[in-house]
Amino acid sequence: EEAEKGNGFAMQDYGKMLLLGVGCEKNEQEAQKWFKSAYYAFLERLYSAKRPSGYLQYRIGKLFAMGYGVKQSYYIASSWYQEAVDNKSVPAAYSLGSMYRRGKGIPQNDYYAFELFTKAATDYKRPNAYAQFELGQMYKEGSGTTIDEEKSREWYQSAYEGFLELEINNMADDRLYYRLGSMNMNGIGTETNFLKARDYFEKAAQLDNTDAMYGLGLLYLKDWEKKDISKAIWYLTEAANKGNDFAQYMLGKIFYQGKSVQINMEYAIYWLEKAQQNGN
Repeated sequence: EEAEKGNGFAMQDYGKMLLLGVGCEKNEQEAQKWFKSAYYAFLERLYSAKRPSGYLQYRIGKLFAMGYGVKQSYYIASSWYQEAVDNKSVPAAYSLGSMYRRGKGIPQNDYYAFELFTKAATDYKRPNAYAQFELGQMYKEGSGTTIDEEKSREWYQSAYEGFLELEINNMADDRLYYRLGSMNMNGIGTETNFLKARDYFEKAAQLDNTDAMYGLGLLYLKDWEKKDISKAIWYLTEAANKGNDFAQYMLGKIFYQGKSVQINMEYAIYWLEKAQQNGN
């Protein structure tokens, strides 16, 4: 109802629901129409305002980063994110930091990434859990800063608590479910809990998250009460068929080594070549 009234935020959220099939039938074409409408609504609201809105600039950048309603462009997204950061947008600081961290649309720079993640993670009103997770990783690796195991643990714990809060207060989010699943599986920011990991991965996989499918494959390969080689192969194959290069590599490795299944060199070569083509 709000989207039909011209609410740009509702348009974008409704578009995402249509894209994922959350609460409605999945319809990518219809989703893109709503994303495009959201883009124009954001622009109209932004340019009619007395002062620039960092949050609106962030939302426009997000559309370009994802290719929602506009032609996908990390470079254009980074420009919008930078304007949003200049206007004190916390989520934009995280998003721009991620682009510097991975060199998407802009030159890779861990020092800039660390600075932006710190800004987003320490915001006193709304600290960003994803930025906190990145800081945990960067302190662990010594990327953009010095190695500090204690600070790494602290940031990971803060991130996990933040993710749990996001889960309560937001609509279904495959990326969030995947992150919670991964942290529970690997004991990052919380105690290792394979059952919780499975539940979160399954939620994300239902929203077509291939990383979660890969995570389920790894989980069922592990030696615990629910270990199931056939399920592991099934989930890895699902992820691999959708282009996940880590799953492709793992399948190739499994069929090559023959530790859990019968050796099958034809399958092994097929999946290893796929993984190599996709950069793994």
